[in-house]
Amino acid sequence: MRRLQVGGLALIVGYDNSPHNLGVTVELIEFMPVAYFDDGEIKTNSWSVYSKDLVGRDGITPCHEMIYRQEYLQPIGDKQTQDELKMNLKNHSDYCMEQSK
Repeated sequence: MRRLQVGGLALIVGYDNSPHNLGVTVELIEFMPVAYFDDGEIKTNSWSVYSKDLVGRDGITPCHEMIYRQEYLQPIGDKQTQDELKMNLKNHSDYCMEQSK
């Protein structure tokens, strides 16, 4: 079973303030039982996440590291799992190509 873990990958499936990052794949950096923000906002059971594709609330400004509530993240495995999947798909594709000759 896939689970959220440091170094793993997750898909953003929900949001508090902005929909701009829905569907972005992120790396999980750190679990944060409680996160306090300068504006007084408090998030519990959250993760610090990283992706070059993340943008701020304005939908434009790059913001590569953000904090998302755990319930808004769908685990999709770690980098090793993703690399193995890509290799298996490539091997299967190569095999199919050989069989069709």
